Amino acid sequence: MSAIRDLRVWCIGAGTVLALAPAAWATTFASSVLAYDLANSASIDPGYQDVSAAVTLPTGYTGTDFGFPSVVTPFNPAFDYDQLVVVGSGGYIELEFPTTITPTSGLDIGVFTNVGLTDSNWPAGVADNPADLFSYPNNAVVQVGKDGTHWVALNSGNPIAMTIPTDFYSNNASLTTTPSDEVTIPAGAAEADFGKPFAGSLSTFNGENYAEIEASLDGSAGGTWLSLGGTGLSGVNYIEFQVPDDGVSQLGLEAVAINETNPGLVPEPCAASLLAVCGLMILARRSRRGRPAVAK
Repeated sequence: MSAIRDLRVWCIGAGTVLALAPAAWATTFASSVLAYDLANSASIDPGYQDVSAAVTLPTGYTGTDFGFPSVVTPFNPAFDYDQLVVVGSGGYIELEFPTTITPTSGLDIGVFTNVGLTDSNWPAGVADNPADLFSYPNNAVVQVGKDGTHWVALNSGNPIAMTIPTDFYSNNASLTTTPSDEVTIPAGAAEADFGKPFAGSLSTFNGENYAEIEASLDGSAGGTWLSLGGTGLSGVNYIEFQVPDDGVSQLGLEAVAINETNPGLVPEPCAASLLAVCGLMILARRSRRGRPAVAK
């Protein structure tokens, strides 16, 4: 995705972030954590217990915390400490969006987690057939709400499997021959669009090589996309993930994005009393990000 995505108006006093770029390019992410219980904390690396990682912007480089610096691809998900929060079996996390989302009949919210495709031809990047993941199941019951108190469950209250990996660069397949072990961001790499829904499933990638995977993503950064159309809500400001208490499931949460083409997005303005302290900060962020918290 274009670096324009990273231009933001920071309301310093209010702590509110408003996108400066046109809606077609400016991806909006969940921006604050309301509540959480990571559960099974004794079995989770303490480095993955910082919940603020769920509301930081995704970046395209990872592994620096572990001495394995590498580019984020569908075969190499984010895994640095500042890129993920891991919610254990039986835990939950609630996030707030900086805008009100008007539910549509399409895909409204994208969930980006630390899942990665198994490479059948490491490090060349060829998905298994059928495609599968090398990380533990990322499952959660997902609920959304307008006021942070009353919740409506998606998928009839059944857990949703987060199975679609993240591809940070949309044209990387033409620039690398080692997407499972790529240590340098190649010149000319173009950021994928985190606000563009991906409507496929894990099976979309069956037997595909990296170039075919990027063609299937068609410029999207991937992620598991959810529809709010059946909730009956007029607007959504909050989302909650509840991880099944089955002793196996977890959620390695990287970010939650809003469909940037949603015509009903309603920005939350800075409070009038704080306008005097609102300042402009143009952020041109280069990428740096990571890999799955827990692998099989």
